[in-house]
Amino acid sequence: MKTTKTGSGTIATGHTEAESQAVVKAPARIASSQADRIERSKSRKARHEADKPQFSRSGENAGSLSGLKHLWETAKNSEARAVLQSAAKSASALDTSSLVAVRLAPRALAPRGDTEGIIERIERIDRESGETRVTVVFRPNKKGLRAVELDNLADLEGVPNGAPVVMKPSGKLVAAIDVSRTLTLANMIGVVKKQGDKLVLVARNGLSPIQRLPLDDADASLVGKTVMVDVFSPMSSSRHGGVREVLDASDPLKVRYGELAVESGIASTFPKDVLAQVQEITRTATFEPGAGVVDLRGKLFLATDNPAIETDGVSKDRDQAFHIEAREGGGHVYYYAIADKRHLIARDSPLDRYATEKMLTMYLPGFDYPVLPRELSEDLLSLNAGAPRAAIVMQIAVDANGNVLDEESKTYRAIMQSSWDGCYKDQQAYYDGKDVPALDAAQKQQLDLAWGLYQDFAKAALARGEIEDQNDGNIPAQRVTKELSVNANGFIGRALTTAGAAGLNRYHAQPKQEKTDAFAQKSQALAKVVGRPELAWYPPKESISEYLARIDKDDPCAPALGAWAMRTNERAVVSVDMHGHHGLGLKEYTWGTAPMRRNVDMYNLEQLAGVYARRVDPALVQPYTEEELTKLADRHNIVEDTMRYVERNVGEVQTAAALAPFVGKTVTGSVFDVAPGGVTFACADPKVRLFVPAKILGDAAGERLELAESGVELASQSGKVRYRVGDGGITLRIRDVDVEAGRVAVERAS
Repeated sequence: MKTTKTGSGTIATGHTEAESQAVVKAPARIASSQADRIERSKSRKARHEADKPQFSRSGENAGSLSGLKHLWETAKNSEARAVLQSAAKSASALDTSSLVAVRLAPRALAPRGDTEGIIERIERIDRESGETRVTVVFRPNKKGLRAVELDNLADLEGVPNGAPVVMKPSGKLVAAIDVSRTLTLANMIGVVKKQGDKLVLVARNGLSPIQRLPLDDADASLVGKTVMVDVFSPMSSSRHGGVREVLDASDPLKVRYGELAVESGIASTFPKDVLAQVQEITRTATFEPGAGVVDLRGKLFLATDNPAIETDGVSKDRDQAFHIEAREGGGHVYYYAIADKRHLIARDSPLDRYATEKMLTMYLPGFDYPVLPRELSEDLLSLNAGAPRAAIVMQIAVDANGNVLDEESKTYRAIMQSSWDGCYKDQQAYYDGKDVPALDAAQKQQLDLAWGLYQDFAKAALARGEIEDQNDGNIPAQRVTKELSVNANGFIGRALTTAGAAGLNRYHAQPKQEKTDAFAQKSQALAKVVGRPELAWYPPKESISEYLARIDKDDPCAPALGAWAMRTNERAVVSVDMHGHHGLGLKEYTWGTAPMRRNVDMYNLEQLAGVYARRVDPALVQPYTEEELTKLADRHNIVEDTMRYVERNVGEVQTAAALAPFVGKTVTGSVFDVAPGGVTFACADPKVRLFVPAKILGDAAGERLELAESGVELASQSGKVRYRVGDGGITLRIRDVDVEAGRVAVERAS
């Protein structure tokens, strides 16, 4: 099939050059009269319109998504029209405005059938000229399928990086991309420039989904400044933006982290109607116990949390606080107070709708883009010390073996007050026997009770097979809060299941047998290669959790073993179906302890409160139906996947930034892991990991390196060069670093 250039791009014509010449040379059919020609023209037009897909002109995406419609209008033969008709039909009940027509790059092969994946913009550097060009690829989710390079960069303008899409191949050259589940590009970061008598925002890099954006009512004084803008109609040819914030260009890393988030569709600002509602809430908020609300202000609650233990700062968005008492007969009773967002945020209000769309707080190095405005997430809803706050409280009884006693436990709404804005660092200092002046005797007693409860929970966790990587970087104080939350979430799941109420459950499937077999074989191979049989795992003699618990976390091979064990796990998702959480060893597990950063927790807490309210009044109904929760689960999973994508990209930039001061210098470390393509190097200082291609290491040694049969070492055929998991004392020279691109070039120094 031949392609032809039109005013808007390249389309399939369906004829080769030879076929086109044959058509030109064929004798023309002479109409018997002018009337006959007109009649036949009308008939053809009528058939064309009858077959034409119904392309919606309404909605946010109708503008640039008219690519499919345009290709239909310009299609000059039945084959091209059939391709597009097929694409539209494959959308089923979806509005066809969610389809973007794309052309595949030369020699690109589309996967067979509808295929889920993501859209990525990547930079390619020409080896000869050194010039950089940006290409768009469709990267299938299914392993083993190759990425598909797309030819029409402009038609995908406004589609976020990492956007979850479905490719619907309809021919060798044409496909439709379904963007119905894609996040809307809400913000953009760039530099303000003058274009004629107007101001535009110009992207700082070629990977931005929008390269140039007209600005509304921007001040000329902003020219040359780096700004954050709101984007309106991002996937329309009439897209435009409004300046919201001038960014500090002297902190390029923060600007780059922000770019990576907003370019993937993570919202960084709040709409005006949301801010107006916040002002009203601030003016009218009260915290007095009403009907059906328990007054717990007489109990001593502690809130300990912080998102970055390497800093001196403490968390400001405090989701939970605890009060613990000894249980008669042994064990403990812990009151787990969780911030009650619904106390201030009415359902279906602007705030509620915004949080439902955003779903999660995006945490970035040193800052975040919260799911709720800070006036709420860090003040009026946060369980800060010294102020009464609304909470949903789970009063949970636990026996001396760490087992939760559901029949002795209950849930209710309450007004409580925390007494300590603690952080893990101070909590850990107390556990280590150091003086923490901010703590009084009663607060220290609460921390002692929390430690005792944690010890009981830890025993129960090991007994049920909870998998925990000892090298995950968490300190014991963090594990205390983790176990309080894990067991509260398990309680929520069981309560909803017993009552037959739907919830947004955290589903973590059992690992596939081939994954656990592969881990067992790899651990055994490593044990044999290094001559240490205790490193081998032999199921089913011991569980993975028992195996990891006995491995010394300071062992040079421990980080790799922990990572391999974690890779046996399937990806956890949110689902209305209750399948349990394999990693935690719980048959029921439903998130509900972090509503300030995770919106699904609020829905589950409402469902939980509804279950206990129905015990008093059976005529009440649950706040959410299963159908409503199914839609919310899908939205959450899309946002969570997008944030994982952002975090990977941010991690690459962080690694490059950490190694930038070492350009031309050497760094020393160890082999964290090996793969057919190279070695993952764990640098000792700075503490980062980077992948070094086997070719670079082999060229330095003058030999080709290949993955050994053991799977735990990369070696040359002569055996003189060998990189084995756990080997230390390896030195690399940092040759070049591109921080913003997250690229590091290295060479072997020793």
